[in-house]
Amino acid sequence: MNDEYIINKNEQPDKNRERALKRIKDLSSDEDTMRGKLSFQRIIGGDILVSEILKKQMWLISIITLILFIDISIGYINERKIREIDKLETVLVDAKYKALTSSSQLTGKTRQSKLIKLLEEKYDTIFTKRNIPPYVVEVN
Repeated sequence: MNDEYIINKNEQPDKNRERALKRIKDLSSDEDTMRGKLSFQRIIGGDILVSEILKKQMWLISIITLILFIDISIGYINERKIREIDKLETVLVDAKYKALTSSSQLTGKTRQSKLIKLLEEKYDTIFTKRNIPPYVVEVN
């Protein structure tokens, strides 16, 4: 130990306190701990988190973290929208098939032969099928 760090009982408490604070500051100096080799133990132990380099770059690290958070959030939002679009596309295909089925059923029910048959069965009407084909009138 250095002589300057030895606390004398005869000195005033303020000087003792100043010396103790200086000793603590010297022992916990960031520059001394980071000057040595950067090892896995120092990274895992958290020594790298109190280094001056990271303290100076804390705003940059915070901004990068915020940008990453926003990017991940946007990815999840887009994935949810894609799932919704796929769901709506299947609903649209089902609706198209229903419309096609309804259209073909309506076409089948509204054919002339079906209508005449339906009218003959349910109602007494004068509608009948033509046995004579229509005449073609030629204009000169």
